Amino acid sequence: MQTRAKSRASLFLLELLIVILFFALAAGVCVNLFAQAHIAARQGTELTQATLQAQSAAECVQAACGDQTQAARLLGAARAQDGTLCVLFDANWQPTRDAHAGAYTLQVRCETVQGLQQTRIEICRADGAQIYQLQLAQYVGGAVQ
Repeated sequence: MQTRAKSRASLFLLELLIVILFFALAAGVCVNLFAQAHIAARQGTELTQATLQAQSAAECVQAACGDQTQAARLLGAARAQDGTLCVLFDANWQPTRDAHAGAYTLQVRCETVQGLQQTRIEICRADGAQIYQLQLAQYVGGAVQ
């Protein structure tokens, strides 16, 4: 009688271990899915914000009608030595002048050839990875051959 009770207790413990193992595996899969969902949501937010900032920059460049100084003023951008306009954003997409707080960079490169201004707007993370790029062209006047 005692051996029968021991075998039932052993069988119960084995079943309990199998159930615990199953729930541990299911919990691991759920945690992994939540982590991936968080990453996908963050990337979607980055892309949305980058798109909005690039479109806003494109509107500022078009409103300036080829005047780089006015475009820089409208954007609140700093001008690099190569003529590129740069705006830094912090992690909350607020413009900042602090290079250490800059999580994102908006760069505007304009080139005018025969009255056609071609502009490339690029948004990158602090690590240099490109999030979004926008190209536009605008006729700003001048002699066309």
